[in-house]
Amino acid sequence: MSLPDQKVLAWLMKGPVEYNKIGREIDFKLLYEALNPDYKPIFKIIDGYYSRYKTPPSFEIMKDNLIEDEDIYCLATIIEEESCPESEILFYLDQIRNRFNSELAIRLANSIPKDLADIDISEFNSNMLSMSAKIERLKRSAVFSEGDFIKSTKDRYDDYIFTEANPNLAAGVLSGFPAIDEYTYGIKKS
Repeated sequence: MSLPDQKVLAWLMKGPVEYNKIGREIDFKLLYEALNPDYKPIFKIIDGYYSRYKTPPSFEIMKDNLIEDEDIYCLATIIEEESCPESEILFYLDQIRNRFNSELAIRLANSIPKDLADIDISEFNSNMLSMSAKIERLKRSAVFSEGDFIKSTKDRYDDYIFTEANPNLAAGVLSGFPAIDEYTYGIKKS
């Protein structure tokens, strides 16, 4: 049993806000790869359900409709009993990152043959670059999301209509801080 994996999966199940918080901290494909193998089927269920319904499944829906394997059902029951306060989620996520970072280092070390004359340098370089890229992605936090394109388009159109209707108000250059721009209508010459 892996407590960090249980805590992160329990957090993902709380709701779409919590699910997206994890998505901003680590790429979900990388998280899937970093999870203990026993927990990967549960993550796939949560992620698949979220992809379709934009919210994680309830434990009731997951256990009654989405899980067919008895072992996975037992793990889901254990995860359901876990709780993870917001103040601890990043700690547990870091534990998963560090564990996976160690696994990647071991994989790389094991890919070096004992007799260096037998090394396929191009394959080794490829493995090293792959591991290096994964480690870099592990260390990256706050994955950038540009948000909902439709909402962004509507907001820009609404701004355009407002500017067109009020040409004297919108004479400045937008600062990029919406709260300031709404109050001052942009930066203007004094």
